[in-house]
This record gives sequence, structure tokens and C-alpha cells, in this order.
Amino acid sequence: MAQKCGRPDATWGDGWSCSSSNRSGNETDRAALLAFKHAVLGSPAGPLSSWNDSLPLCQWQGVSCLPRRAGRVTALSLASPGLAGSIPPAISNLTFLSSLELSDNGLIGSIPPSIGGMHCLCRLDLSGNQLGGAIPGEAGVLLTNMTHLDLSRNLLVGHIPSELGRLAALVDLNLSQNHLTGSIPPSLAALSSLQSINLASNILTGTIPPSLFANLMALVMFTVKFNNLRGSLPEEIGQSRSLQSIVAALNNHARKLPASIYNLTFLGKIELSYNSFTTLLPDIGDLLPHLYFLSMFENKLTEGVPVSLGNASAMHLINLGENNLVGLMPANLGVLRDLAHLSLSVNMLHVQVANLSRELVWLSFEDNRISGTIPSGISKLAGLATLRFQVNNFSGAIPESVGLLTNMVDFLVFGNRLTGTIPLLLGNLTKLTQLELSENQLVGEVPPSLAGCRSLAYLSVVGNRLTGTIPPRIFTIRAMSYILNMLNNLLSGELSAEVGHLQSLQTLDLANNRLTGAIPGTISQCQMLQRLDLHGNMFTGGVSLSTFGALKGLKELDMSGKNLSGEFPRFLQDLQYSQVLNLSFNCLAGEVPVKGVFANATAELHRKVSYMELSNATNGFSSGNLIGAGSHGSVYQGTMLQEDGAELAVAVKVFGLRQQRGALATFVAECEALRHVRHRNLARILTVCDSVDSKGADFKALVYGYMPNGSLERWLHPEPGEDEDDDSGTLTLVQRLNAAVDVALVLDYLHNDCEVPIVHCDLKPSNVLLDDDMVARVGDFGLASSLVLMGSIGYIAPEYGMGGQACASGDVYSYGILLLEMLTGKTATDAVFRDGLTLARFVGEAANSGGVGGVLFVADPRLVSAGRNRPLVQRAAQERCLVSVARIGVSCASELPMERPGMKQVANEMAKLRASLVDRPAPRLPHGHITTVRI
Repeated sequence: MAQKCGRPDATWGDGWSCSSSNRSGNETDRAALLAFKHAVLGSPAGPLSSWNDSLPLCQWQGVSCLPRRAGRVTALSLASPGLAGSIPPAISNLTFLSSLELSDNGLIGSIPPSIGGMHCLCRLDLSGNQLGGAIPGEAGVLLTNMTHLDLSRNLLVGHIPSELGRLAALVDLNLSQNHLTGSIPPSLAALSSLQSINLASNILTGTIPPSLFANLMALVMFTVKFNNLRGSLPEEIGQSRSLQSIVAALNNHARKLPASIYNLTFLGKIELSYNSFTTLLPDIGDLLPHLYFLSMFENKLTEGVPVSLGNASAMHLINLGENNLVGLMPANLGVLRDLAHLSLSVNMLHVQVANLSRELVWLSFEDNRISGTIPSGISKLAGLATLRFQVNNFSGAIPESVGLLTNMVDFLVFGNRLTGTIPLLLGNLTKLTQLELSENQLVGEVPPSLAGCRSLAYLSVVGNRLTGTIPPRIFTIRAMSYILNMLNNLLSGELSAEVGHLQSLQTLDLANNRLTGAIPGTISQCQMLQRLDLHGNMFTGGVSLSTFGALKGLKELDMSGKNLSGEFPRFLQDLQYSQVLNLSFNCLAGEVPVKGVFANATAELHRKVSYMELSNATNGFSSGNLIGAGSHGSVYQGTMLQEDGAELAVAVKVFGLRQQRGALATFVAECEALRHVRHRNLARILTVCDSVDSKGADFKALVYGYMPNGSLERWLHPEPGEDEDDDSGTLTLVQRLNAAVDVALVLDYLHNDCEVPIVHCDLKPSNVLLDDDMVARVGDFGLASSLVLMGSIGYIAPEYGMGGQACASGDVYSYGILLLEMLTGKTATDAVFRDGLTLARFVGEAANSGGVGGVLFVADPRLVSAGRNRPLVQRAAQERCLVSVARIGVSCASELPMERPGMKQVANEMAKLRASLVDRPAPRLPHGHITTVRI
């Protein structure tokens, strides 16, 4: 039955408060409903199928009537039945209607102004459709009984009508997730009964009218997050003494919380995440005794955590992550006995862990500068389920007492300086689903006791100094369904046949160890494997069909090394999902297959080409074929004939041996670099031409596969007039992230995984090419290993200009500039960058002073405008992503080499960042596990 609503001075005898001049029977209602049925296009078998003469209209699905008013329709509720079409003006003939709910359908068109004539209407919910146009002002003038108005999650445009201030009975107003512009009308302050206002995710500008908080004494919830509002919270907010929750994630330039917030003595929840606030009020815990929820995630807080926070006795959750907090964490946080979630991640704290509540469930200090040891007393946190200490400066051993935290689900301590062995007692953690010990200095053997972690789905010990054999018992953890990664250790011995028990595992990475013997045939039982990396070991024997042919879902297989023998495994061409295959540096013999993953592979025994063949392919190296020129040569587009007669598009890089100094050394350096590298994100070299031209002069050229999508520079900086009215010429955020990850992966490979580490020395957008699938491939190794000035202006590391030697950190600097160029759309040599202002400093200052808003201000407008059309959750994720891109780019482009991260860390961060924005398979965790959600 519809909700009773309205004013007591206009009641009917049955308790309904409404008046109407139309009481001519329900034939008018019937005609209005049939007009509605005709206008919306539901499924023939849908809810409107009952709207026919076989039933009285009061029995039609979604229709409610008031019998004592001659069977007039009083409510229409059709939420989520799959309706399309538009709302007809005739719906206003339902003059006794008090509730209209059409949420979560596919309705289009505009809201008919005639809806304002429905004088009895007190609840209107049209949320979750595709309605456009403006909000009719008539709704505010005539719907005087309205108590609930929800038009959220549509495509509405224009201003918020000031007439809505006449809805004197309104309790709940929700206009979020539209495209509304203009300012918040001060007339809303007249709605004295209003308890909730939600205007989030629009394009509102201006400031918050002070009168809202001065007059709306019943207000419980106020949210305007993700707009373009400016200023700070009005001082008048303190006059709204009954306010229980402020969800005001203002995307503006506010700097500090107003002191008048202390007047909200009943305030229980403060959520001000994703802003630019720089100050947390020092007495917040003393003067807000009922505060139980404080979240200021991703602001610009710079001072320490206030000691008074330890006096907030009702506190349940504290999230001050992703700020710039420094100094001491108050020891008195340990007296907060109700505290269950504490996150101070991504700050600059330098302190050890304080005594905390025994009731704590979530503890996150990730990505800080916390030093010292993990205290053995941490075992007192008996309720702890999530512990995240990754990317800090923790040293010393992992205390055995961690094994007493039997409720632990996630234990992440990677990226520290931990030493000693892996504690045996970790095997007691039967609820543990994620164990991440990577990138530390752990020694000793992998303890067999870890098999006691029967819920473990993810285990990584990458980049330590672990020795001994891999315990067979590890492979008996049947819950291991996501990742088992022991890359870059000193593990030895044979791979146990017990590995076949990991039948649900998706990724197995044992690369760069000292494993020997044959690869066990039981690995064929790992039916869910998608990625298998065994390279850099000393395995012997062959690659058999019985072992690998059964792995039908395998996408990546790397067994490069030195000792595999036998016939080349032709059956690998039948793995239909295979994308990456590396069997290099072995002793395999026989013919390489030509189907499946091999169909697009080019032969490694390069066909020799002559000067004349390349001249014919490029129309005599004509200017019409010229597609690029650099400091050591020119690049021409051409078409060559293959041995089977088919045409092949190529890019021919001709070195200017006579015109350009250092060209010969560059040719030699690039050939030497390309001889040692194999990576999917490197430009595909086809062959080399070392000959003489038609005049008898030396001629040297490299022939690459032609990249039809050109360089990254072309996409970031199109020619004037190009693609101005065509969004298809703009790279999306996901496409830019894909390119950034591709480049990061190849630099990580060059720096860390080549037999002889290689420094590129000239990374810039013109040297990043995009193939048919928009996969980025890095080319131009002309400066690698050379002794000349290394790099291009704007991208060259500062230390190179002072005579510094080529090093990996120089490539990191260039990558940071490249990343910031993708973020901002500005070249590193833009005219705005002068008088000491660089691209890195430009983005860094904007991010430090403006937070999310600052980053959006300097971001490429094409990215920002595209993001505004996204739903709330997607838009928030994209804006967080842009901030992270800015942070990583600025860090990579630090002036001092020692402050730059390594490319392996950068590649990992960029991959995780992309995964946060793009749907990826999630780990399948055991039934009954505790999932962790970052608040």
C-alpha cells in the first residue's frame, strides 16, 4: 500500500491527506494507464502483460488502489521490470496518485511538466533510468505534498530549479549522478523538514549556500561529492545540531575543516575523502564524543595524527590513508577498545607500531616510511584479520608470534627489509588466504609447515634469498587457486610431482631459481593454469605432449633456459588461448610449427635484404614515404614481398652515416642491443641491411614490422586540425594505462631480466609505437650503450647533462616524464615550461596544492571530459587512478636518482593500477573466507 503522506489540513476520511478536483471514477485512471502502457516498451511477457480487460485495473501488476475512494489508483510501482520508451504526459491524469516509482528501467526522454499537476503525489522515484532534459520547475510549484523526490542516476541537465524550495513537506531529495550544472539554489534552505540531500556526481559549481546549514535543523545527511564546488564548509554547519552524518567529499579547493564543526555534538560520522583538506582539527576526539567513523582518505593532511583522537571512545573506524601524515602515531589509540578498522596507509610516518586495541580487525600502514621491527606483542591483537605493512622500512625478523593470530586472513609485508627465516608458526593460520612476503631479505628454506594454511589462495615470496628445495607439502594446499610465485630466489633441487595437486591454480612462477631435473608430467593435472613461468632454471629433458598438451587454458608459457632438449613441441600450436611463448636458449631441434600462436611469429633466421630491395619497397626512399626523422637517421614506410609472394608492410630505419655524426656507432649499438633481447613490447625487428647504396657508399638500415597506429606521440599530440571533432582519435584512460604498463614492463625486462642489462637512454613518445591491437612497442635503441649525450631534451635525466654515465635510473626519469605527458597531454618541451618549471614540477605542485582537484586541473581535458559521463563508481575510480598516475610519474621524474623507484616496482604499481580500473579475474577464495574491503 502507498505511504500516507501530506498535510493534516487536507485529509480525507480514510486518513489520506490530499485533495483533487477530479473524482469522476476510475475510467480516467484506466485511460491514463493504457496510455502509459502504450508509451513504454516492456517485454510482451513482462509486468504490463496483465494490463488488459481480463482483470480489474486495481489488480494489474504494480497498481494499487484506494477502495474507499471509488477504486482510484493511488500508487504505481514498477521498479526494475525492464521498461523502455518514455513517460507520457497523460500520466498526470492519475490525479489521486500518491506514489510513483519507476526506478531502474530504461526510460528515455524528458520528465513531462504535466507531472506537476499530480497534486496528491508525495513520493516520486524515477532513479536509474536514462531520462534527459531539465528538471521541470512545475514539480516544485505544484507538488506541495511531496516528501520523497529521487531523480538520481539519469542524464538530466540544466540547473536545479529554485522552485524546489517550495516543496515544504520534502524529507528526502536525491538528484545525484546526473549532469546538472549551475549552483546549489539557496531556496532549498526553506525546506525545514529536509533530512537528506544528495547532489553528488554532477557538475555543480559555486559555493555551498550558508543558509542550508543555518536553517535545515532536521538535516541528517548531506552529500555533494564529485562536483566542481569551491570554498570550504560553511561556518553555519555548526548550527545544524542534529546532523548525524556528513558525507561531503567535496571535489573543491577547501583547505581545512571549520571550527564550527565542533558544534555538532551528536556527530557520529565524518566522511570527507577525496578532497584537498590539509588540516585535521587537533581537538577532534575531545569535542566529538559520539564520533565512531572518521574517513579522510586521500586528502592533503600534513600534520601528525592528533593525540586527542585516542579520546574518541566510540571510535570504530579510522581511515587517514593516502595523505602526507608525518611524525608519531599516538600511543593512546590503543585505548580505543571498539576500534576495528585502522588505516594509515600511504603517508610518511616514521614510527613503530603502537599498542592497539585487542578488538582490531583491520590494520593497514602500507606505503609509509615506518622503520624498526614488527613487535612480537602484535600477537595481542587477537581479532586481527588483515595486516598490511607492505612498502615500508621494517627490518629484523618476522616474529614467530604472528602465528598466534589465528583469525588472520591477509598478511602483506612485501617491500620491506625483513631478514631471517619464514616463521614456522605461520602454518597455524588456517584462515589465511593471502601471504605476501616478496621483496625482502629473507633466507633459509620455505617451511613445510605452510601447508597448514589450508585456506591459502595466494602465496608470493618473490625476490628473497630462499634456499633449499620447494617442500612437496606446499603443493597439497588445494585452496591455492590464484598465484604461487617464488620468482628470483636460490631454490634448488627437483620440482616435486606433488605439483599436480594444484588443480585450481591460475599462475605458477618459479623462474630464476636453480631448479634441476625433468619437469614432472603431473603438472598436466593443473587444468586451470593460465600462466606458467619456469625460465632461468636448469631443467632438463623434453617438452612432451602428455605434460603440457593437457593445459588447454594456458595463455603464457616461458621455459627459456639452456638445457631442454628433444624435438620442438609442435603440439603447442594447438593451445588455442596461448598468447606468449618463450622457449629460447634451449637445445630443441626440428621444425617450428606455423599454426596457433606461431602463426604471427617471424622467423629468427633473418632473411638478408639488399639496398635495392629496400629502395624499391620505399619508392626510392621518397619523401612521400618518409614517416619520421631523428638525430641519427630517417624512417620510411614501405612494402616488401615475402618469399610466398605476399606483401608485408615494413618500416625501414636508414642511418645517416655521412650526414649525422655518431650514426654508425648508433647502428652498431642498436644491433647489439636487439641481438640480446626478446620481448613482446619491443619493436619487432625483421632484418638488417648492411650494404652499399647505388653510389657505392656504405648503407645501413634496420627493417621493422610497420606499426599502422603510428607512435604514441601522434596520439597524444595530433597535428593542428586533426581529430578535433572526432573522439576516436583520442586515447582513453585505459588505453593510456595499457601503453604505460607495456612500456614499464619492457624497461623492467631490459634493466633486470636480460643476460646483460640494457639501458635504453632515449625513451620518449615518438619511440613508443602502437600495433594493430594498440599494444605499445618500444623501439630506437640507438643510444643504448653509447658514450654520447644520452637522450632527448625534456626527457633526458638531469645527471646526464652533467656528464653522468648511462644507468637504469635515467630510463626511470624518462619514463616518469612520458607518464606525465600521457596524463596531461602536454609535451615535455611545452612553452609553459620555462624559468625552472618542468612537467614534473608542474604536476607535482598541482597535486600537492589541489589534491584530486589539482590533478584534474592539469590532466588532459579529453580524459576529464570523458570521465564526467561515467557512473559515480567508475568516475571515482578513474579520478583515483589519475591521482596515482601523477604520484608515480612525479616520483619517477625526481631530480635526484636515488629518490627514483626501480622499474620493477614501477611496473608492478602500474599493473596493479590498471587492474583496479579494468575488470580482471579475482582470486577464487575458499568458502567462508573473510573478504577485505578498503574503506
